[in-house]
Amino acid sequence: MLSKEHKVVCICRRGQVRSVAMRNILADRYGFLKVIACGWENNDEVTLRMLFDWADFILVVGRGSDWNLNIPPKKTHLLNVGRDRWSRYDHPELLAILAPLVENLLGKEVSQLSMPCSTV
Repeated sequence: MLSKEHKVVCICRRGQVRSVAMRNILADRYGFLKVIACGWENNDEVTLRMLFDWADFILVVGRGSDWNLNIPPKKTHLLNVGRDRWSRYDHPELLAILAPLVENLLGKEVSQLSMPCSTV
């Protein structure tokens, strides 16, 4: 279960919408201090590896078919929100989709919306 003490990397394709929205929810609504948003297309392997090694949790915000990253499976959760159709990290629809996923990760609700990644 995710808590404020954890170091969290939120990652999506470009690191501009979905991962930023997730980062903002964790930081602004729940007081997480160690949370970073990034994209796998705009960072090289060395940077991503450094972030993945640092993180306690890696939240892949997108769709399962979008990514083929070498992420430690035990740290990783896929938040299957689909591809970016919002273009803004503060889009109300995106925030409404992410809110129950965050609650699930925090152990506030039981949901099938977030699942640990078993293959990477």
